[in-house]
Amino acid sequence: MSARARRAVAIAAVALAGLSALVGGTAAGAATAAPGPNVTVSAPGAGPARDSDGSEQALAVRPQQHLVLGIVRGIRGQRIAIVARTGRHVAIVRPATKIWINQRPAGLDAIQVGDSVLALGRAGPRGAFIARAIRVVRRPAQTQ
Repeated sequence: MSARARRAVAIAAVALAGLSALVGGTAAGAATAAPGPNVTVSAPGAGPARDSDGSEQALAVRPQQHLVLGIVRGIRGQRIAIVARTGRHVAIVRPATKIWINQRPAGLDAIQVGDSVLALGRAGPRGAFIARAIRVVRRPAQTQ
């Protein structure tokens, strides 16, 4: 193998190792970070950025993601009232919202008052919580 070929292989190996470390570190950080109830997660670098001439330039970032863990206290139309340790929340359910009850796909009409619920979504334009996914854990009825 020529010196030029060995050099190209070495450069490719270093680049691959760096990429693997970046992806692996990101995955490991995400796997070890255990967010608690009602956690706000935002994209890094949110806020204005300075251009080369010093002027501010807005960065395009994803909207903040929110997580609500609590008990369903009421359902009216497309809204679910959830009581969590952090307070009361209202989740707006859209047609694209994915709903699961005990690991099975379901609809909004299957959710009942008293169900334990985990809702993932974002803040809407007027501050409302818009649910992207809702997971319900319901204990089976006990027979006597």
